Amino acid sequence: GQHCLHEEPPMSTHLTAVSDPDELARIYSELLEPSFPADELGSLEALQADLGDPGSLVLTLRDDEGLDLAVSIAFHDAGAGVLLLAYLAVRPGTRGGGYGNALMAGSLQRWDEIFSPDFVIGEVERPGDRADVVEEHGDPEARLRFYRRFGARRVVAPFFQPGIAPARHRIPMYLMLLHISPSARVGEEVDGHLSVSAPPLRAFIADYIAATEERPPTDPEAVELLDALGGDTVDTVPL
Repeated sequence: GQHCLHEEPPMSTHLTAVSDPDELARIYSELLEPSFPADELGSLEALQADLGDPGSLVLTLRDDEGLDLAVSIAFHDAGAGVLLLAYLAVRPGTRGGGYGNALMAGSLQRWDEIFSPDFVIGEVERPGDRADVVEEHGDPEARLRFYRRFGARRVVAPFFQPGIAPARHRIPMYLMLLHISPSARVGEEVDGHLSVSAPPLRAFIADYIAATEERPPTDPEAVELLDALGGDTVDTVPL
């Protein structure tokens, strides 16, 4: 996802759900494509196909002229009780206007109202991992600071973004938690460590890898990740 500083945006913005494929195509070309490397962004066609899915939600922050300032794309797995923030992007040239913060806060509230997930998860690049980082895709350190403002935690597990077609190139990332329901917490936070219920995360991640890569997650890298989530609980620390 992309980052913004914390200034309040103008009051003339509103959060709206996107259901029209043509609207999504415009958002894809104007906000998503400039914000993500090609190996981190799924195809427009796949995202459009998901628009009719009851677990798929595209939210855009618009001004009164209808200009899309920021977008979030999320997928909810009702069986696991896990919602994945797949993409968050801010219109190029508007970073620092507070739009990312307004979108994130509004999205978290809307997800809770619609889905009441036990977990809201996201993927974020580990700073220094990629030699091909380009400035227009945002600063990984600033992105971490952005999510930290929302209390994000990192799951202690060797996570990677599954390989998106056609390259199937996996990317090491942090698995972050942006929301943890009270029932998913196990005990209290001690010295920054908080145990959470692991089975929902494991079930979601196993399905996520299999669906994205179109093959079972049985290779050593996937097995290592799923084994780390294989107990009753898994440790989390501040992002």
